Amino acid sequence: ARLAESVPASQWWRTERKRAARGDVGTIAAQTFARSAALSDKLKDRYLAFWQLDRFPYTDTGNIDFKAIAPTGFYYAKSPQKAPPAKPEPATRQRTGRRKRT
Repeated sequence: ARLAESVPASQWWRTERKRAARGDVGTIAAQTFARSAALSDKLKDRYLAFWQLDRFPYTDTGNIDFKAIAPTGFYYAKSPQKAPPAKPEPATRQRTGRRKRT
């Protein structure tokens, strides 16, 4: 089924390049691109070079609302994949095998 839906990479790139030139992504992604480009030309330069474009399509940074409630339901802090690495056990004194004289 996947093979029937596949396209050559060159065809995919041409199609996606058209989307990249229009800035055809979701609002949050577009604003993220615009904000990142406002902080540094590095992202913008790499984007333009990769897609071989002359104009960076993302300019609207939107209104940043730091008081907005963060979305939930996709991050599980107690997930085993997110657990911090276990701390190593403290070193213990090795016994020499000698008995204590009484």
